[in-house]
Amino acid sequence: MTRCGRQFTTSVSQGNTMVFYDSAEEEEEDQQQDEEVFDDEAIPTNEEEEEEEIENCNIPEYVATKEYVNDQLEHARQLSAQDASIALQHELHQVKLKLQSVSDTQSRCLRQWTVNDAFNADLYRISNTAPPQDEKDVANKAYVDRHINIIKTHLAKIPKLRCSKLGNVNVMKKRLVNVAPPVRKEDGATKAYVDEKIKKEIAKLRV
Repeated sequence: MTRCGRQFTTSVSQGNTMVFYDSAEEEEEDQQQDEEVFDDEAIPTNEEEEEEEIENCNIPEYVATKEYVNDQLEHARQLSAQDASIALQHELHQVKLKLQSVSDTQSRCLRQWTVNDAFNADLYRISNTAPPQDEKDVANKAYVDRHINIIKTHLAKIPKLRCSKLGNVNVMKKRLVNVAPPVRKEDGATKAYVDEKIKKEIAKLRV
């Protein structure tokens, strides 16, 4: 087929438009391009799917969208005081559960921890120790305070020891100190008592 001095081998009708090709190779190339365009429009890429999913999501699993954040803020503004209090208590309860879980984990670790060398506490307190039982256990403050109070209370009730010697006492030329002044004739005379008596007798002789 000849048109305007050009040789066209075939023609294809696309809609209401007649398309003429110079060769079979040109026709085949055009058909391949049409198929590629069709494939791109029919099957979106993974990136396009992810963008569409993130853009249209209501409850974000990975990304908090602007719409989601605004909706949550608006919902919070509409809460009554009682509802807000209940919501806050729920959040605090969740926090307590989390802290309890962490504490339990740390406690399990400490129960299996043994100090094999000198332990430096770096001026930190060791708290929640059980009352000591063995001689080498740590004595907590409550144990020490309790026993000191027992000593203070009962010392006032303990009478002074009184003993009577049934024989001679050899003090090995050591001094007897803190002796009270004699009252009875059998009492031992202190140096002060003797000196005072001698002083008075000398005064009488001078008169």
